Amino acid sequence: MDRTLRMKVCVAAVLFVALALAAAPTLAQCRIDMNPPLEVKVTWSYVSANSAALGVETTRAARTHVEYGPTPACDTKTSPTDPHFQHLHHLKGLTSEVTVHYRVVAVAEDGTRVMTRPGMLTPKTPDGAVVCVPDDMPQGPPYVLDKPNTTYLVTKDLVCAGKAFEIAASEVTLDLNGHTATYDGDEALERPQGAWNVMREQAPMGVRVRIRGKGIRILNGTIRQGAGNHAGTVPGVGYNPIFVSGATTEIAGIHAIWSGDDIGGFFLHGGDGHHVHHCVTEDKGSGIRNRHQAICNIGYAGTGEADHNLVKRSRHRAINALTNVHHNEVHVDSQATNAFGIDAPKGKPTEIHHNRIYGKGEHPIGIGATGNVKGLRVYANYVEVENSKGSTEYGNTGSACYRMTWGGEADDVEVYDNVFVLHAKRKAFVWQGKPMDSHGRAIWIGLPVKDEDPARTKPRVHFHHNTVIATNAGGGAKAAGIAIVCLNETPLLVFEENRVESNWANVLLSDSYGHSNGYPRFIGNTFVKVGDQESYATVRNAYTTRPANAEFIDNRYEGGASLERVSWTRPYEGQAKEIRVSHYLELTVRDAAGRAAADASVTVKDKDGLVVFEGKTDADGKVKAIVAERSVKPTGTTVLTPHTVTAAADGRTATETVTLDASKTEVLTLK
Repeated sequence: MDRTLRMKVCVAAVLFVALALAAAPTLAQCRIDMNPPLEVKVTWSYVSANSAALGVETTRAARTHVEYGPTPACDTKTSPTDPHFQHLHHLKGLTSEVTVHYRVVAVAEDGTRVMTRPGMLTPKTPDGAVVCVPDDMPQGPPYVLDKPNTTYLVTKDLVCAGKAFEIAASEVTLDLNGHTATYDGDEALERPQGAWNVMREQAPMGVRVRIRGKGIRILNGTIRQGAGNHAGTVPGVGYNPIFVSGATTEIAGIHAIWSGDDIGGFFLHGGDGHHVHHCVTEDKGSGIRNRHQAICNIGYAGTGEADHNLVKRSRHRAINALTNVHHNEVHVDSQATNAFGIDAPKGKPTEIHHNRIYGKGEHPIGIGATGNVKGLRVYANYVEVENSKGSTEYGNTGSACYRMTWGGEADDVEVYDNVFVLHAKRKAFVWQGKPMDSHGRAIWIGLPVKDEDPARTKPRVHFHHNTVIATNAGGGAKAAGIAIVCLNETPLLVFEENRVESNWANVLLSDSYGHSNGYPRFIGNTFVKVGDQESYATVRNAYTTRPANAEFIDNRYEGGASLERVSWTRPYEGQAKEIRVSHYLELTVRDAAGRAAADASVTVKDKDGLVVFEGKTDADGKVKAIVAERSVKPTGTTVLTPHTVTAAADGRTATETVTLDASKTEVLTLK
């Protein structure tokens, strides 16, 4: 039986159902305030004829409700939410043209109570042409909304045997006016048979936008799949709460609930400029016939923005392919492989920021950026995951906070100021009669591209100033902080100034998924050993017959972490298994008069006379090299310093001997 999981690293945690976890280490040096004072604010409002929708955000997980009424006493209350950060409230049954006073109250788990300043709103009928549903549309359901520049105003709760609404014109607003529209309410109705294109045309939806136009708005109410509970088809088409064929659409203030097999939520089938905000999506189903095609709560192929949404539960992928995803709260209950909280689109500049993502189930992954992503920025997110059950596909699939694999052309990716927390546990659950570990890789990555241009220094993918925590409870379960395990071949995968805490391994170079080659770079990171598990290693290699290498430059080690604690598989002929421990050597070359010697040739040799760097000085007489101090291999450690540095220009030379046990700056004067 699942038990309540409380995030131990953050007092401001969201509660969700999973295995109970042991306390995680502190979030020292974290750039996200993990225990802020409780604050509550209204981030969006929409006022209609007899209702209002309020989007609310709290700085800590809290229950919220709205107190409102015709006087400042605010004698009416909305139902309280579950403890969350993002909240949606509908104020219902208001009288048009009568001003309402309101305040939002938030109560945290520790009993802290705060409220907003008093506010006022006045319900009124929307401007322009208005059609009341069902009053003015006795022929429905389904209600066909085919008049452009018109607001369709719902005046009561609706229960529809099949389809509820079909939007067939541009510039249409569907205002649910705080009401609930139930679709697929009759289980006796025959389900259409056919592929997704048949289901798109024939299957009942809550709202189907069938045109490829613009200016569609769906606002302010609840859309619920009814007792029919029919199934959609691959890839989540059919019986959707909202299906958009391509028209630019705003969806706001909607609470969507569905449960049938193979059904996505807000299915955006193409189109640009969509905006989904201040919604709650609640997927209560579990059936997925083809995980490769994915089942998504929000998105699929359209581009646009998703913000301030609460994905209360997702069976597979929560937010997919949108290009500006921020301030969402996401809960993934993975029912299949590759269940992403947020999945970045391929080849489109994208920002993913200020989201909170929590994952459990078969294979939860916080943020996915697989394939040839370009122009991606991921920052200020909090991600926490643990796989909590077995997989019918792989048995035990694990979890990850961030996955970036199979991206041979991935470029211009920056991941910074995030907190990634991965939990693992020995014998955490039983699957098909066998006890299994929960396990995973907090960062799961590999770039299968060979960068052979030595002049390029800009990283393809740059992780910096993140806090990564990967720990196991009960000992022994795999909990890797940074795992380079997918055919990496480039040094332009760079990890810089991150803090990585683990009691299993801070860094994993290759495992059964793939290898780490090309000497990816770790620069100025802080690696921390937590706990006292004897099996801990700062760096691990878990694939005997494949390469496992990296370059470590000026990193720091705390709590017993050290490059003396490297766990190798046995050496294997022809495979590069090595950690190069390197430093920066900054050289300035001057002539005899003390002037900068531009275009001087610089050569650096190790203690055995092997040339390890060749370059030219710039206009200021400067050049910077990365030079290895020692080589750590399965067979032992080899010291490569002191180094001999030679500079030459205009027939003059200078030579210095440098013991490179840290990054250094040297000046050479030509004579």
